[in-house]
Formats: sequence, structure tokens, C-alpha cells
Amino acid sequence: MSEIKKLEKPASVEEFKRYILENFKPTVGFGSEFEKIYTLNQNSLCDKFEASDFWKEFILSTKEIDARYRKDNNEFDLILHPDKIKIYKKGVQEAIEKAYRTSIVNNEFPFESSEYFEQFVLPENIFEKLNDIIRTEIIVKYIDGIDLVIAFLENLSKKYNFKTKVEPKSKEEGYFAKHLYISYKNKIVDFESQPKEIEHTFEIQIRTQLQDTIKSILHNHYEKDRIKYQKEQESTNWRWQFKESRFMTNYIGHILHFFDGIIVKIKDQKED
Repeated sequence: MSEIKKLEKPASVEEFKRYILENFKPTVGFGSEFEKIYTLNQNSLCDKFEASDFWKEFILSTKEIDARYRKDNNEFDLILHPDKIKIYKKGVQEAIEKAYRTSIVNNEFPFESSEYFEQFVLPENIFEKLNDIIRTEIIVKYIDGIDLVIAFLENLSKKYNFKTKVEPKSKEEGYFAKHLYISYKNKIVDFESQPKEIEHTFEIQIRTQLQDTIKSILHNHYEKDRIKYQKEQESTNWRWQFKESRFMTNYIGHILHFFDGIIVKIKDQKED
């Protein structure tokens, strides 16, 4: 890669877009042409995945998972609304914001090595770099069922020769879940309308009903200031700003994670 200009760290998504154009000379920037191709490729990936044998078997497997959990847990159901599991798409602006967070916000400027720039999320590699452009969610009633779901899906992925990776999420802002990433070969079109083979990653989020409820209620509070919070991640001042939405969002998430553990303990207690 050619020498990177020594620029000041981009302080916003718009500055990031200009930074990419000036330093990387992409085929297109994060503009209207990118949005068109992004949507085209995303829809194609989603349609193919939804029509795949893996997805059909994935949906059917939720009944088997529930049956096994009921057998081992006094007939308690595990998966909430299995008939409503669906594929979600990350909006184009959300994708650009994540590209900014991944490339800039979560890293230090100036960079010590030019090798770092190979990790930048660019218009040309966004479908390879971002792992949640299409995703799904499984909501469980009990926290001890998360690992059961993951084990089932890992075995199913092996059947189709898909790569898997599990990431426990225990964030300071109070988000607790486990994400399973499934990687497989697929084809998209590049910005010159040519076919391109990539290794695409599909994200499966598994979290409890309590965590899902608070995520739904407080999602907008967190998302509104997400980039600002990540820029200030080293600061702990928020722990004393008890009137701020961040204080509420973070600590409620931690409290509910504790309750998830207590609920399982009560559930597992044998009757006298």
C-alpha cells in the first residue's frame, strides 16, 4: 500500500468518509453508489441464506433444542417464540458507522505501523470485514440454555462444513449475550459488476429474555450516543453521572444478568 498521509484522527463519520477517499482511493466511497451495491449484495446474501438447507434445518432444530431442555429441566420451555426467528439486515448507515467505529474509534491515532491499515473496513471489503450484515437472534428464557443452543448450532454447522466462532459478550455497558459466527463461501458483485467470491460471516445472537427486554427498551438511549461513549471508553466518570441515560442503561443490564443467574438457581432447586 502506498504511504498513508499523516492526518488528524477523523472525529465523525463524515470525516471518516473523506479520510477513506483521500487515503485509500477506493473504487467508490461510502456514497450513493456504495449504498446501491451494498443493498444489492445484502439482499442476495439474505435470500440465498434463507433458502439454504442450513437455515431450514436451523429453524427445525429449535424444536429439538426445546425438547432436550424440557427433558433435562422439569418440562421448562427454553426458546422464546421459535416461530418468529428471522433474518435481520444491517442498514447501510449502520454499516458505515460500524466501519468508522471498527477502523477509527476503537483504535489509537497515529498508528505505529502501516500494517494496521490493512484492517480498515472499506467499501470494497465491508462484506468480508463486518460479521453482522445479516444476522439472527435466539431469545432464551433461561441463561443456562445459551450454551445448549450454541452446541447444537456448532454441530449443525459442522455438517455443512461451515467455520464457527463463539464470542461471549460481557460489556461494561451492561450487554450480556453470546454470539455465534458462522463463516462460509459465497458470491457477491464488486463495484465493477463482476462476481467476487468471499468468505461471508453470519451472526447469531443468543441472549436471555430479560436481556432482550432491556435491550429493546433502552436501545435508542445507547445507540444515540454509541460513538461518543466508545470514544470515552477509558473514562469512568459515567459511573457517578446517575442522572444520565448511560448510567441507567449500563447498570440495569448488569442487574438483569445477576437476576438471570438467580432465576436458574431457583429453577434448579429440588422440591423438599
